[in-house]
Amino acid sequence: MKCPKCGLEFPAGMKFCGQCGTDVSQLKPAEEHKPAAKVRHCVRCGRTIEWTANICPYCGHDYREAQFTAKNATVGGILTVLASIISLFFLVYLYLQSHQYSYYYGGSYINYDWMLYLFMAAMSVIGLIGGMCALGKVYYSMAVVGGACSVIGFGFFFGIPGLISIVNSSREFYHPGLPPEIREI
Repeated sequence: MKCPKCGLEFPAGMKFCGQCGTDVSQLKPAEEHKPAAKVRHCVRCGRTIEWTANICPYCGHDYREAQFTAKNATVGGILTVLASIISLFFLVYLYLQSHQYSYYYGGSYINYDWMLYLFMAAMSVIGLIGGMCALGKVYYSMAVVGGACSVIGFGFFFGIPGLISIVNSSREFYHPGLPPEIREI
């Protein structure tokens, strides 16, 4: 704003000019040309909101959380699938190596390691299924179980961070049986 008497620039809200003492409380600030406000649509309710809004004023969707957790389920799913594939690969390799030579004691075949291989193969398959659920962001409980099963095996070094990522991404999963206000808890 400018003083009408002396032309001094001063900020809005002042009552008197600092140079000449003229009463400027009745002056209205000149309307500046403001560019059109940027808008976007809420990803949850579809209504138009301001570009800088952190929370949708209509449905309450928080965009601040989305920027930190948008990829946790995907990363967890990839790590879980990778851990399961590594475990299956090493299980096949060990099974073939251990059965290269036959072990016979007293005329009967005594080698019960196949039970361990079968158990670890089942854990790896469950890990694969859980990883696929995490990648699709459906069936959160199955994704967590799959992540836990992928830790049991040779790919545990990928399974542990995968399980942690899946557990931290519960809000990303689609929960079909829950009402919308409870899904976001």
